[in-house]
Amino acid sequence: MSTLSPSDISLLKSQDDQTVYKAHNHKGNISRNSKGGCTFCGGLGSRGEEREGSEALKYCSGCQRVKYCSADCQKQDWKRHKEFCKMHRAAASEAAKRHEASGASSEPSSDKPSPHVFQGMLEDFIQLHKRMLSVVVGNELARIRGSEVFPPMDVRTECVWFSLKLRGLDVSPASAFQYIDAALPWPLEGLPDNLRQQTTLYNARLHQDNNDPTNVQLGVSAVSAIFNAEGVAYTTKIEICRGHLDLNLLKRSVPENAQWWEQLEHNAQEGVVSRRFYDEHVNTFVEWSGILKQKENGTWRWERSKNETNKKQKAKLRDMKKASIE
Repeated sequence: MSTLSPSDISLLKSQDDQTVYKAHNHKGNISRNSKGGCTFCGGLGSRGEEREGSEALKYCSGCQRVKYCSADCQKQDWKRHKEFCKMHRAAASEAAKRHEASGASSEPSSDKPSPHVFQGMLEDFIQLHKRMLSVVVGNELARIRGSEVFPPMDVRTECVWFSLKLRGLDVSPASAFQYIDAALPWPLEGLPDNLRQQTTLYNARLHQDNNDPTNVQLGVSAVSAIFNAEGVAYTTKIEICRGHLDLNLLKRSVPENAQWWEQLEHNAQEGVVSRRFYDEHVNTFVEWSGILKQKENGTWRWERSKNETNKKQKAKLRDMKKASIE
């Protein structure tokens, strides 16, 4: 049985993947994970007091992308966030210029949301699939560079590139976009000037984190990925641990001769989402696959699938619990 204190278990459970999303449609506001917390402290005030509800969270006035529960938390996070804030503002300005140059209306239509909603949908889509992104990207890096090379990518000069397009509005948030193409490693020199400058700043911090002695010892790293969806570019990091370089980790649902990224498109098309939960009986996180289902109030909620992978996971977990008791 667990030797952790109730407060320790509560903290770990708070790190479980949280996927309760508002419906995506042209009338809706920007979709956000409804249980998001403070960017700096994860939902607790900088002095440790609990903050109830999203009303306590306020967006950064500069980029409108990150939230804080107090001015104190925002001040403490500014050194880290400063360059990212600048990058987000530049990206938003560039997207607005492209949108204006295209002659498109800023008002949402029946087949295309407003730029602000579109950006939010893209961020939600990527966040939902981040676990599978780690597995698929890690598998391809191990295939082309070997599983012993770590960190597997030099983020000072390289990134991952994805091309996507909007699949539809009235679909699961996990299916909102379609993967068209992808490339890795993609040289930063091959990016447009403004995007290269932004990504170089972003990757400089990743490089610093990847070479932190603690992360090196734990076998934890991250690569940057640029998702280009119909002219809107979004940059984020994908965590790659040593375990992700195990070529046996990826369970394929696509033909062996398929492009390396097509497993991502298969999952997106089917709306498959992997989540992890902390199990206090075996003191570890357990990963399950499932899909998002829409409820009567318009939200999409994750439900665990009754598939072969989950059955094996359940049996493995049962054996682990039995061993912990013995």
